[in-house]
Amino acid sequence: AAGGPNLAAGRNTSASSSNAPYVAANLTDGNQGSYWESSGALPQWAQVDLGSSRSIDQVILKLPGSWEARTQTLSVQGSADGSGFSTIVSAAGRSFSPAGGNTVTINFPATSTRFVRVHVTANTGWPAAQLAELEVYGAATSSTNLALGKTMAESSHADVYGAANANDGNAGTYWESANNAFPQWIQVDLAATVNVNRLVLKLPGGWGARSQTLTVQGSTNGSSFGTLVASASYAFNPGSGNSVTVDVPNTATRYVRLLVTANTGWPAGQLSELEVYGPATGDNEPPSAPGNLAFTAPAADQVRLTWTASSDNVGVTGYDIYANGVLRTSVGGSTLTYTDTQPASATVTYQVRARDAAGNQSANSNSVTRPGETGDTTAPTAPGNLAYTQPASGQIRLTWTASTDNAGVTGYDVYANGSLRGSVNGSTLTYTDSQPASATVSYFVRARDAAGNVSANSNIVTRPGSTPGGTNLAVGKPITASSVVHVFNAVNANDDDVTTYWEAAPGAYPSTLTVALGANATISSLVVKLNPDPVWGPRTQTFQVLGREQSASGFSTLVGSATYSFSPASGNTVTIPVSATAADVRLQFTANSGSSNGQVAEFQVIGVPAPNPDLTVTALTASPATPVETDAITLSATVRNAGTAGSAATAVGLYLGTTKVGTANVGALAAGASTTVSANIGPRNAGSYELVAKVDEADTVIEQNEANNSYTSPNALTVNPVASSDLVASAVTWSPGTPSAGATVNFAVTIRNQGTVASAGGAHGITLTVVNDSGTVVRTLTGSYSGAIGAGATAGPV
Repeated sequence: AAGGPNLAAGRNTSASSSNAPYVAANLTDGNQGSYWESSGALPQWAQVDLGSSRSIDQVILKLPGSWEARTQTLSVQGSADGSGFSTIVSAAGRSFSPAGGNTVTINFPATSTRFVRVHVTANTGWPAAQLAELEVYGAATSSTNLALGKTMAESSHADVYGAANANDGNAGTYWESANNAFPQWIQVDLAATVNVNRLVLKLPGGWGARSQTLTVQGSTNGSSFGTLVASASYAFNPGSGNSVTVDVPNTATRYVRLLVTANTGWPAGQLSELEVYGPATGDNEPPSAPGNLAFTAPAADQVRLTWTASSDNVGVTGYDIYANGVLRTSVGGSTLTYTDTQPASATVTYQVRARDAAGNQSANSNSVTRPGETGDTTAPTAPGNLAYTQPASGQIRLTWTASTDNAGVTGYDVYANGSLRGSVNGSTLTYTDSQPASATVSYFVRARDAAGNVSANSNIVTRPGSTPGGTNLAVGKPITASSVVHVFNAVNANDDDVTTYWEAAPGAYPSTLTVALGANATISSLVVKLNPDPVWGPRTQTFQVLGREQSASGFSTLVGSATYSFSPASGNTVTIPVSATAADVRLQFTANSGSSNGQVAEFQVIGVPAPNPDLTVTALTASPATPVETDAITLSATVRNAGTAGSAATAVGLYLGTTKVGTANVGALAAGASTTVSANIGPRNAGSYELVAKVDEADTVIEQNEANNSYTSPNALTVNPVASSDLVASAVTWSPGTPSAGATVNFAVTIRNQGTVASAGGAHGITLTVVNDSGTVVRTLTGSYSGAIGAGATAGPV
C-alpha cells in the first residue's frame, strides 16, 4: 500500500495550458487553496516530474476545500522520459465533494515511472481542467529477501568465486565472472513466480569504488528472459556500504537475472549479494504446486493430463500447462484436466503450475513424459558445395549438391545471416535471393526429411556488399580515442574484425574516436558497425561526424549530431551519407542506450583519395657496379610521383642497410613524373650492403599514401678488396719433434699467398721467434724464399 512522503511535493510541473495566474506550479506547492486551471477546450493535462523513476501505487487529487461539488473525467498516465506516456489508470469520472474535503484518492497496482500525468477530458463544474494539489505516493516494499538461499546460476565464474556466494547472506564472499569476457550474467531462481519490486546489490564493504553497467531481466521459465530495468551504470561506493538499490516495476517473475556489460573496477562481473524484495502488502504467497500429474493417451495423437488441485491463501485462479518447457495453454482454477494434441512421433514432457489472482505462480508439478513412437530419427547429410552467382544487380543465386537421407529429403531451408530466408522442396537445388547490392550476406543451407530431422549446416558462402563511392580508407590507419574501458581499445575499431570493439570510459561524454587517413580523401559515406551477434541487442547511439581538412588545424562538423539505431536484425550496421573532403574523421558520442558510453566494432570511411602527390622510389643503383675498397661510390635513386597532384621539392635519404650514408635533393615533380637523383657516398670497406632509399622522410609533402616512401633494391652492393698479393706463414714444423736438452733443433716454415695476384719474384724474408713459457724471447731465426708465389699457392718449407 502507498506510504511515506508525498513524492511530488516541490517537484517540477508542466501542463498543456494554463489560465494565468492559475499555473501548474500550484499543483505541488502544498497549498490546497491555490490551484491550476487550463485554458482552451478540453482535453487538457498537467504532470509532475518525480526526478527519477519511482515505484508508485497511489495518486491523491485535490480541489480547494470550499469549492462546490463537481465531477472530472480523467485518467492517470506515466512515462519514463516525459515523451511517451502509457495509461496507469483508465479514464473515469472522479467526484470531488466538499463533504470529502474535495479530495479524490486513486489506488492502482505498483508501477515504476518518473513522470505522472493527469489527463482531463470533462468537468461538470467549469469548462476547464482544475486541480489544486497532485500528490503521488510510493509503493511500500517487504523486508523479506526472497533470494536468500535460493538456487543460483551464472554464465561463468573465476577461480572459487561461484554464484552461490551471491545469496549466502555473507557480504564478504562474492561471485566473479570470467575476466575480460563481457557480457556476463548471474541469476536466482525464486522457486515460484512471485511479485518483485526492488533489488539490493552489494559488494564487499572494504572494496574500492566502482561502477557496473547492468540490465535487470526476468523470466517465468528460466529460458526466455525479458527486460525489467534497462541497462544503466550503477555506482558502488564504500561510503554507502558498497550497496545499490534498484527499483523494479512491480512484476511477477520466478527468475531474476543481472546482465553485466562493464565494470570500471575489474574486467568482470562482481557481486557479493543479490537480494530480491516484493511489495509489503497484497498477496505475495504463491499457490502450492499441483500434485499427481499423470497422462493417458485416448487417441494416437492425444495426451490427456490430470492433476490434483493446488491450495492458496486466497484462491487458485488458473493452471498453466507447459510442454517441453514452453507454455502450451492455461485453464481455469476449477479445471484439473487438459487434453493436448501432439504427433504420435513426438516425445513430450509436461509440467503444470498454479496461479492466483495476484499473479503469484507455484513451483512446477511433477513431470510426466509421453514418449514418441519410434520412427525415423536419422537426419539427412549436410548439403554440399554451396556456391553463389549474381545474375543481376540485387540478386544472389545459390546452388548446392543434394543431401542424402535414409527415407528421403523433403526440403531445404536457406539461411541468410543466421535467419531463415526461404525454403524449397527436396528436389530443388537452387534458390535466388534479393538483397541490396550494399549488403554483406552470409548463407548456409540445411536439409529436412519427412520426420522433421534436420541436417547440419552446409558450408557458408558470403556475398560481400559493394561500397559505392570508393573503398574503406580507414582500415589499419592510425586511430585514437578520448578514452577507453578495460581492453576495448581504439585499434579494435578499424581492424576489419567485428568481434573486437572500442568502448569509451563509462559516462565520459562527449567521447571521440578519430581515424587519421594520412591525406585528404573525397568521402561519400561512413559505416559504423557493432558485432552482429544477437547478444549485442538493439540500442541507439547519438553522435556527430567531424572532419579535418589536411591543411587545417582544427575539426569542423560534417554531419550534425543525430541518434542512430543499431539492431542485430539489420546486422548492427549504420551507414551515414557524407559529402566532404577530409584527412581525419572523428565520431563524437553523447549517448548510448545500450551501454554507458560509445561503442564501435568497425569504423569505415568510404571514399577515394583526393588529389595529392604520392612519392615513391622505383629504382636504386650504385656506380661503379662492382667497386673495390678504394673506389668512390655514387648512389642514384629514381623518384616517381604516382599521385594525382604535383609534389613540392623534398629529399631522398640513402642507406646502406640501416646506416644513412647520404641525401639527395628532389625537385618539384608533376603528377606521373619521375626524376633520378644521386649522391656520392665515398669509398666503402669490402663487404655486401643492402641498398635502401627513403623519399620525403621529414613528411614535408602531404601524400595520398605515406606508407610507400621506402624502397629496397633487390640487388645488394658488393665492395671487393683491392687486388694484391698477401704472403703468410701457413705452417711451422721442427725436428726432432721432442728434442732433449741441449739438442740441435731445426725449424721449417711454409709460405702461402692468400692474396689475389702472384707475388714479386725477389727474395721474401722470414723471421721466426722462439719464446719460452713466460713469453721471453729465447732465439730469433731468419731465412728467405726467392721467387714468385702464385695467388693461392704455397712455397717451401724454408
